[in-house]
Amino acid sequence: MPTPGNASVAVMRKAFILVSLFVSLAARATYTVETYEVTWRDEARQRTIAAKIYAPKDAPGLAPLIVFSHGLGNSSEGYSYLGEQWASQGYVSIHPDHPGADLEVTKHGLWHLYRAGFDRKNWETLPRDISFVIDQVVQGNLPEALRGHVDPTRIGVAGHSIGAYAALAIGGMNAVFRDPRVRAAIPMSMSEEMPRAAYKSVAIPMLHLTGTHDSSLLYGTTPADRRVPFESIPRDDQFLISIKGANHSSFSDDESAGNRAMHDIIRKSTSLFWNAYLRGDHERDDRG
Repeated sequence: MPTPGNASVAVMRKAFILVSLFVSLAARATYTVETYEVTWRDEARQRTIAAKIYAPKDAPGLAPLIVFSHGLGNSSEGYSYLGEQWASQGYVSIHPDHPGADLEVTKHGLWHLYRAGFDRKNWETLPRDISFVIDQVVQGNLPEALRGHVDPTRIGVAGHSIGAYAALAIGGMNAVFRDPRVRAAIPMSMSEEMPRAAYKSVAIPMLHLTGTHDSSLLYGTTPADRRVPFESIPRDDQFLISIKGANHSSFSDDESAGNRAMHDIIRKSTSLFWNAYLRGDHERDDRG
C-alpha cells in the first residue's frame, strides 16, 4: 500500500484490493467544499444538537452521508481535515456536537475532563445523537441547498476515541443502539474498554484506525488495547490500519507539518473505504 511522506502503515485482513481502489480514488472528480452550521432540537430527549456540515458543491446525483462523532472534549469544529476531505470526494459529512462530552467539558479543568471520561451517560447519548442526526437528514431538515441532494440509503458513521465507541455501538456492538440505516463505519482509536465478546455482534464493515504510540497513561490504555475491536469482530469485512508514530491525539490535532503525513494516510484510507462500502467499489472489483 503506497503511503505519503515518511509515515508507514500496516494494513491487516482482506485489504480490498488496494491498488485498484487507489486507482479509483485518483480517477474520481474532486469538488469545492461548502460548509453550513445547523442547530437541531431533540424534544424527546430535551437535547439541542449543533452541527457543522461539509458538502460538495455542484456534485451530480445524490451524495452519500457520513456522520462523524468527535472525541471527548472536542466539538463540531474539530476534525475539519476529515470533513473537507470527504466532502471534496463527493460526500456530505455532518459533524454534530455531543453535549456533555464536548468542548464545554474542557472549561472546568483537566480533572473534570478526566472524570468525564468515566461518565457512562455518554454511552447512551452519543449513539442516540448520531441516529437523531440521521433522522434530520431523512426528514429533510437540512439547509435549503442540500435538500434532496443527500442519499438516505448510503450512510456511514465515523468517530474518534469515545466517538469510536459511538460508531461501534451504531454498527451493532450494542444491539440497543444498532441503526440499520448505517452501512459501514470507521472507529478511530477506540477509547472504551469493552469485553471482547461485546464486539461479536458488530454487523457492518469497519475500518479500524490506530497508531503505534496510541496509548493513554491516564486511563491505562495501551496500543494493543486499541486493536481489540478489530481482533474481536468475527467478520471478514474488518480492516485495521496502524500508523507508525501516531498517538491518540494524532487523529484530532489541527494539521501541522509534523502530522500532515499521518493525516494524509487517514484521508486516503478512509476515502477508499467509503468508496468501497458506500459506493460499491469493492463489488465492482470482485466482479473484475
